[in-house]
Amino acid sequence: MRTLRQSPQADQDFSTLRALEPEAHMKPPPKPVSAKQRTDRTPMLYKITSVMELLEISHATVYRMVASGQLDLVKLSARSSRITSASVARILAQKGSKD
Repeated sequence: MRTLRQSPQADQDFSTLRALEPEAHMKPPPKPVSAKQRTDRTPMLYKITSVMELLEISHATVYRMVASGQLDLVKLSARSSRITSASVARILAQKGSKD
């Protein structure tokens, strides 16, 4: 079995690169985010299915509300779209004031 050897120049170049690199392996790992911190954050955009669950409406009703201007739709790509959280909050506030 044959082993490959590096030239002394390659060893020197490697040690020079290591000296220039930030010592990422010496940094402490990032602190984990607690479940409470994650749930307090409101997303800026909701998936259509999430809006359906939050507003307790059907898929078709979500798109009717988009067509009527009640919900704001953002197209991410040809096959992907989201609803803004501001428009969902507006609808939830309206529902809350009616109750």
